[in-house]
Amino acid sequence: MTPTQLLFQDWGQPAILRETVPYYDPDTGQMEESESESNIVVISGQQTHQPLAATAAMANQITHSFLVQSDELPAALHLQNTQLVLMDHTFAILETTSSPITTLTVLQCADITCSTSS
Repeated sequence: MTPTQLLFQDWGQPAILRETVPYYDPDTGQMEESESESNIVVISGQQTHQPLAATAAMANQITHSFLVQSDELPAALHLQNTQLVLMDHTFAILETTSSPITTLTVLQCADITCSTSS
């Protein structure tokens, strides 16, 4: 077993990547949505609270980083359409960055389950 596999075995938590893709249905003449889910394992990282400029810093946005194995991510991940679901929290994926360890990716996410006031 590799060190990365051992790390995820010990610290990983099951999560779901939920992608919602809008498409036009010519039969109905309406926009529809297709939803697909992928099971992944994440290691929860740092959580931060940042003031939202749109609310004159009256509310915070909770951001969270998650470490994932790069080969578990779908090949065509569309960030604007994908959410990470972990336990009772839903996160919008803001960005992905490659980890210094080549087989890992860091997901920077915003918790859209709740908002926190200052």
